[in-house]
Amino acid sequence: VLSFRDADTWGGYAGAAGLISLNAANSNIKPLEFYASGYNFKYGNVGIGTTSPYRKLSVAGIGGFYDTTGSTDKHIILINDGSSSTVGSTYTSTGSFTPLHFETSSSVRMAIATGGNVGIGTTSPSYKFTTYGSSVDSEIVASFGSANDQNEYTAIGLSGFIASNGATKAGLALKRTSTYGTGELHFLNNNTTDNSDMTLSDSKMMIDSSDNVGIGTTSPTNSSGYKTL
Repeated sequence: VLSFRDADTWGGYAGAAGLISLNAANSNIKPLEFYASGYNFKYGNVGIGTTSPYRKLSVAGIGGFYDTTGSTDKHIILINDGSSSTVGSTYTSTGSFTPLHFETSSSVRMAIATGGNVGIGTTSPSYKFTTYGSSVDSEIVASFGSANDQNEYTAIGLSGFIASNGATKAGLALKRTSTYGTGELHFLNNNTTDNSDMTLSDSKMMIDSSDNVGIGTTSPTNSSGYKTL
């Protein structure tokens, strides 16, 4: 049952106003649903393609946002406590899209170029992944890490083969041997012709915590002549 009500107290619901949906058996307000089009309005939540929206707007299926006014400012705006973040791409008059920008505080923090390159700290990434710092002083531009246990490692890998399983054959690894993540730096190279990834057993050169360099050994010492080259 649909009812148009003014802002009075009715059916135990104070201020029920506008178009509401009622249970004919007990006159209770229930979710307003448009079954033919898959819409559902449930206590303030709006569902499109779902009858059980669990957020203010829940969309089940493929959705899209379009601007037919000719505006060049086509963004999804996310606002929380007065500050805003935007995600958007502009469709130009020449029929092409500009890079997809992720902005906070009116500044672009990350961009995905139309060719798929990803940039952090740049809006025109020239490589698949490009990250630039923002300081003229020394800084760490990127950091990769894991909460490793003792004698486990974190690695950055390289692969020259992306078909099939595309194994990661070479890279740089930090093996944790002490507190605060300190340990040994290993240069890895797996030469087996299969889809196996590199592991610490593929270490070809390493630098231990005492600055000893090992080539062909993972246990260099002063006495064995492997001191820093």
